[in-house]
Amino acid sequence: MSNGPSKESGGGASLPLLFSGVISTQFSSLLISEAESVEATSPTNIQASGALNNAFFTPRLYFGPQVPDSVESLKENYGLSCLKKDDLEFVKSQVQFVCEFLESSENFAMEAPTGSGKTLVALMVASKYLSEDKKVWFITPQGVLVSQVAGNAKLYLDIADEEMIMITGETEPSKRALCYKDPSHKLFIQTPEALVNDLARGAVDLSRAEQKPELIIIDEIHEGVGEHAYVRLSRYFKNIPLRILGLSAYVAESKQELRSRMDCFGLSEFRKLDIPSRPRTVAPLYCPIKEGEVATEMIDAIAHLDRGGERVYQEIHNTLEILSYGVTESQAAAIKAFSGLITKEVTSYGKFCFPPWSGSSSLVQGLKKLEAIITDESKRKFFGRLSSYLAELNELGRQHGYLTSAGIFAFLDYVVGQHNEMVEMRHKGRNVGKYLERLLESDSETVAAFRTLAKGTAYYNVLTAKNRNAIFDRTKLRESLIERDYLDHPKEKKLFELIANEIRISPDAKVVIFTGLVSETLFLAERLNRAGAAAGIKAVAIIGKGKGRPNASERNKIMESFAVGEANVMVGVRNVIGQGLHIPAIKLGIIQEPYPKPTKFEQSLGRVGRGEAQGALYVLITSHVDTIRQQVCMSRHERRAKEFSDL
Repeated sequence: MSNGPSKESGGGASLPLLFSGVISTQFSSLLISEAESVEATSPTNIQASGALNNAFFTPRLYFGPQVPDSVESLKENYGLSCLKKDDLEFVKSQVQFVCEFLESSENFAMEAPTGSGKTLVALMVASKYLSEDKKVWFITPQGVLVSQVAGNAKLYLDIADEEMIMITGETEPSKRALCYKDPSHKLFIQTPEALVNDLARGAVDLSRAEQKPELIIIDEIHEGVGEHAYVRLSRYFKNIPLRILGLSAYVAESKQELRSRMDCFGLSEFRKLDIPSRPRTVAPLYCPIKEGEVATEMIDAIAHLDRGGERVYQEIHNTLEILSYGVTESQAAAIKAFSGLITKEVTSYGKFCFPPWSGSSSLVQGLKKLEAIITDESKRKFFGRLSSYLAELNELGRQHGYLTSAGIFAFLDYVVGQHNEMVEMRHKGRNVGKYLERLLESDSETVAAFRTLAKGTAYYNVLTAKNRNAIFDRTKLRESLIERDYLDHPKEKKLFELIANEIRISPDAKVVIFTGLVSETLFLAERLNRAGAAAGIKAVAIIGKGKGRPNASERNKIMESFAVGEANVMVGVRNVIGQGLHIPAIKLGIIQEPYPKPTKFEQSLGRVGRGEAQGALYVLITSHVDTIRQQVCMSRHERRAKEFSDL
C-alpha cells in the first residue's frame, strides 16, 4: 500500500478535506491512529439523547446491571439461546447497548461507524426474540444486502433454514403471501419495497397476532426521507405496539432532522456507540484538465459551454436593465440587489463560472422575491423571460459539470438522454421548456460542444432538425466511445495509475470505485478492462435494479466474483455499493466525483479497511463543481459534529 500521493500528483493542493469525524485543511495523506481515535471519543458508556419530546437533547449514561464480559454470560443472563458463537469479538459499548435495549420497552435509533458491527448488534438483539420463538423482521434497503444479512444470521444465530426467509421484489407475490402465514418462519429478511407492497395488498396483516413481528430492525434508517419506501412503510407501524430498532452510521445531519426521522418511525431513544475505527488513509487528488494532456476536442467543448453561459448571463442582465425602466426607487434597489446576487453566484476570481446547485436555488428564490416586489402587470413578461434564462443557465451548468467532473462520455450520454426525454414529452403531448429547445435544437453552444465531442460517431447528427423526433439508443453510444484511444477525462489516467500501482504492490489487492451514474459505471468498468488488462486489472460493474439490468441474484454473483478474487476492481454506483457492503479485503477506495452529503462520504469510507486490511480512500477533484461539493461536504460534517458534540 502506498503512503499517499506526492505533491507532483496533486497531493499538495490546498482544498478542504473531510475525514470520518476529523476535519483537516491539508490535502496530504491523513492517517489517524487507532489510539488517537479512541482518545478523541467519549467514555465507553453509551451517551444518549434522552426522549425526543424534550426541548433539548440531554446526554445520559446507561446505569444498568454490570455488562457481561463474555458472550456466554450474555446468553445466560438474557436467555439468548439462539446466539450461536461463543467466540464473538465485541467492544463493551456494543454489549451495553444490547443489554439496554432488552431491558427497555422503548424504540431506539442506534448510530455506529461503518464497519463497526451494527448488524452483529442487531442480530444479538434479535436472538432474544428468536430464542423465545417470536417473529423478527430485518428490513434492509437493497436486495443484495438481504443475502449478506442472511449470511451473517447463519453465522451468528442457531437458526434452522426453514425458520429464516428472504424476501425481495423478485420473490413471487404469491410465494410471499404464503411466507407470512407459515408459522415455521421466524426471521424475515426483506426489502422495504417488497414489504410495503405486501402490506398494501393485504398479503400480510399486522392486526393478526400470528403474522405481526415482535421486533422490527430497520437497516440504513437515514434513507427514510421523502417518499422512500421506508417512509411509506412507517405509516403501517403507527399505533401498533412494536419494538423497533433503527441502524445507521449517520442517522441525520442535524438534531432537527434527527427528531423528524425518529418521529417518522416512532423512535424515542437515540444512542451513538463509541467504537474505535481502524486506521485509514484519506487523500483528495487533483486531476486538472490541461491542454496537451486531454483531447483538444474536450478543451474546445468546455469553451463552447462557457461561452453559452456567458451569453445567458448577459441576456439576464439585459432583461433586468429593461425591467428597471419606470419602476419606483425601492423597486430599482431590489433589481440592483438581484443583479448583484447573480454576479456573485456566477463569477469566481473575476471570471465567469457556472453557479453550483445551491447557487441556482438562491437565484430562483431571489427572482421570486423580486417578482413579489414588482407587481405591475406590464412587467409580467420579463419575469417569465428571466425564469427561462435561469433554467437555461442551470441546464448549461449541469452539462458543464458532467463534462468537467465526469468526462466526455458522461456529457454526451446526458445530452442524448435529454434529447430523448424531450422527444418522449412531445409524443405524450406535454410542453417542453423553451430553454431546453434553445439549447438542444437551435444553433447553440451546447450543440457545438456536443458535435465537437461526438465527431466520428453515429451520434454526430443527433441534435439536428431531421432528428427532432428520433429516439437514440444510448447503449451504442457507450460502445462507440469505449474504443477511443484518448482520455475520456484526466481522472481516468489517475484511476489507472492508482489501481495498477496497488496491484503491483499487492497482487491480491481489491479496489472499489464509487460513481454517481449507471452509464458512467458501465463505461468505466469496460474502459478499465480494455486498457488495464496488461496491468492485471479485471473490473466488474455493479448497478441498481431496473429494466434490462442484472437482478439481485445476478448482482450477488458479480459481487461474489469480486469477493473471491476473480475480479479485483469493482466499479459501482455509490447508492448501491456505498452502504452495507462487507468485503473485508478492500484496501483501496476511489470516489470518482465528490458528493456534498457527508452520509455518502462516511459510507464510502466504511467500505475500505475492513477486517485486517489497512484502507485508503482517494477523492478525485477536477472542476469547480468538485471543489464546491467537497467544501459543502466538509462544512456539513463540521456543523453536525459541533451540534452533536453533547450526544
